Amino acid sequence: MIVLWGLLDRDDTIKKICGEQIDRQKELEQQLNNEQALNYDLQEKYEKACEKRDAIKHDMHNLQQQLDKAKADYK
Repeated sequence: MIVLWGLLDRDDTIKKICGEQIDRQKELEQQLNNEQALNYDLQEKYEKACEKRDAIKHDMHNLQQQLDKAKADYK
């Protein structure tokens, strides 16, 4: 009878540990999903910032060309 109680106790312990592991895995999966969503948002913001930077560089180049032309025309 003692052996049976020992086996049942061990079985309950194993079930408890498995349940804790499943809960932890779910938490980690949720954390991963949150991190992936944040990463996606940051990637979009980065790409928009790069596009804006490139547009500003292009505008600066055009302004510099206009300035150079105006200087040449003024002389």
